[in-house]
This record gives sequence, C-alpha cells and structure tokens, in this order.
Amino acid sequence: MNSMSPLRAFIIASRPKTLFISICPVIIGTSLAPVFHFWPFFYTLLTTLGIQITSHYASDYFDFVKGKESKKGFVKVLDAGILEVGAMKWATILATLSTALLGSYLVWLGGPIFGASLIIALALALLYNGGPCPITYLGIGDILAFAFYGPIAVAGTYYLQTQTFSFDALIAGISPGAIAASILMLNNLRDIEEDRAVNKNTLPVRFGERFGKITYLITMTAACSAPLFLHKFFPLLLFIPVFFLARSVLQNKDPHGYHSLLKQTSLMLIACTLLFCV
Repeated sequence: MNSMSPLRAFIIASRPKTLFISICPVIIGTSLAPVFHFWPFFYTLLTTLGIQITSHYASDYFDFVKGKESKKGFVKVLDAGILEVGAMKWATILATLSTALLGSYLVWLGGPIFGASLIIALALALLYNGGPCPITYLGIGDILAFAFYGPIAVAGTYYLQTQTFSFDALIAGISPGAIAASILMLNNLRDIEEDRAVNKNTLPVRFGERFGKITYLITMTAACSAPLFLHKFFPLLLFIPVFFLARSVLQNKDPHGYHSLLKQTSLMLIACTLLFCV
C-alpha cells in the first residue's frame, strides 16, 4: 500500500483540476442575476462541487470493481494501490450524504423541484459507472454532462439568486455545458480502446472515432455561438483558438495526444466564463 496520506489520496481522487466544470456555470448564473446573495451562491457552489466529487469517487470505485483500468487518464487511487477499496466506498457514501446535506439548503430555498433535481443529480453521479446498467456504458454521459453542467446549473443558480426563471439563463448555460461535453468527448476518444474492451459503449465506441471528433467540433462551435443570442460578443474571441484546437483534434491520431487537448479545452471553459461575465 502506498505511503501517501489518506487526505492527499482523497484530494487526488476528487480530480481537482476538473472541478472548474462545476464552478464555471455557477459563476455564469450568478453573474446574470441583477442582485447577489452570498449564501445561495456559497451553497450552490458547494453542492455542485459535491455532486462532481461524488461522481469521481464513485467512478474510481466502480471502475476498479469492474476491472476497467486506463493508464492514460487521471491517477486512480485504487488502481495505484494508494487506498483500499473499503476506504473509497465509505468516501463515496460520505460525499453523497454531505452533498445531500449541503443541498438541503437549496431545496429549502428553491422548493420541491430542487429537491427532485438534487436526488436525480446524486443518483446519476452514483450510477454513472455503477449499478447494473451504468450510464456511461449507454453512451449518454455526454448529453447528461451538457445538461447538468450547462443549462440546468446556470438556470438553477439564477433562480436561487432571484427566485425567478430566466430563459436567458438557459441559453447562457449552453456554453459551459457544451464545453463540459467536449471535455468528456476527448476523454472518451482517448480511452476508446479500453472502453471497447469492457463494452463501455461511449459515443466514440458506438459510432467511431471520426464521429466523436466531429461532435467535438459541433459542441465547441455551439459554445462560442450561444452568447450571441444574448447579445454578448466577447466570447466570439474564442472562435480563433477553438478553430486551431478543433483542427488539432481532427488530426490527432495518438491517444496520449489528447492530454494536451484536454488541458486546452479546459482553458476554453475558463476563458469563456471570464469573457461571458465581462
């Protein structure tokens, strides 16, 4: 067993470099609101982070149990022998319960629809790689990433700030949601051979690598275009780097080459969020 401290191991298992996927839509939704309330923002941010961390813990646990291993992606603490299976199982349970507790404030503030959304989000986090029919094996993970890290997160954040629904917030959510789906698509393109070997039917496995790359191009274009419907023009500046990034994705033939493309796509989400807020 690795001598790394449990705290550091759990931090690694949370995949901290990806957590901005949860942070960005909350920032966008808050920036759209004409008023700012700290506690709704604080608990929304912690709850969305908790859902993503729960998903990562559960994925690490279930991938290990199911024997699915990838040497190309994030360090998986169970595969690396850093933590024991039982420890990761309890960490997943505690992350789920903690997120539910944090989210109870949002349910109190937003009503039953937020209660239903919280239950569904946590269930999807656990069932993404777990259960008798994991979501990721069905090839719909990209769609769910778009919805929950995009329109749902942004519109939900806006509602918690203002107690009103905004169609503009749904449109604004297209950008972070589309980039989140793009990041997942690159991840699936990188792991296509491992996924195919364990019958993990992601979209690239189902329809081919070329399909996955074209889908990436479409989602990234949508991310840059959506703000136009809200008369926000600064995100158009992203079209130039996105053009070169999409070209690199289309031309890439090395699975390990997706590492740098993932980092660059992640930067596009951060840049899009900053430009949108401007």
